[in-house]
Amino acid sequence: MVLFACSTTKRNTAATVSINSDLIKNLMKQNSPLFDSVLSNIDQNRLQIIYTQIDRKKNGKPLFTDHYFNVNDSSYFYPASTVKLPVAILALQ
Repeated sequence: MVLFACSTTKRNTAATVSINSDLIKNLMKQNSPLFDSVLSNIDQNRLQIIYTQIDRKKNGKPLFTDHYFNVNDSSYFYPASTVKLPVAILALQ
């Protein structure tokens, strides 16, 4: 079983890319009772969030804006969802 994904649209490189932007942190602070333990243990839990905001221009074309929280290239790990599929395929064999 082989799975492929492709897209005919190219990501807009002109979109705002801000490493460790304040958007996600500000959202967590606005809901502080829910995220106090997360914000106080960021380094211990090695939490990294990458959020892509998708807006549409008047002509319908998407505009991607990436927001990052606590992203560190030296300690990046692959999310579980990207690991599950290959493992499931290997298990089937």
